[in-house]
Amino acid sequence: LPQPDLSPASDAQRTWRVGLDAGADAASIGDALAQARAGDVIRLAPGDYREAITIDRAVTLIGEPGAVIRAPLGTVAPWTAIAVTAGVV
Repeated sequence: LPQPDLSPASDAQRTWRVGLDAGADAASIGDALAQARAGDVIRLAPGDYREAITIDRAVTLIGEPGAVIRAPLGTVAPWTAIAVTAGVV
């Protein structure tokens, strides 16, 4: 398994915008997390995000009004939308 990035945030903090519009950096939270470094911000545009995610580094996840994380299609309860495995979040 890959080791999580728990290194201190650099001064070059980046904000990743998630959504389906042309200005988005990623179409899914998982895609943004795959690119984000410790200290980065992931901002969700309004919409439904049908995915289960694991946060394995110190990032900030912000949902704009109307952003909702829902169970992936075909998932039955109980399920976990967000799992945090980072030591410091």
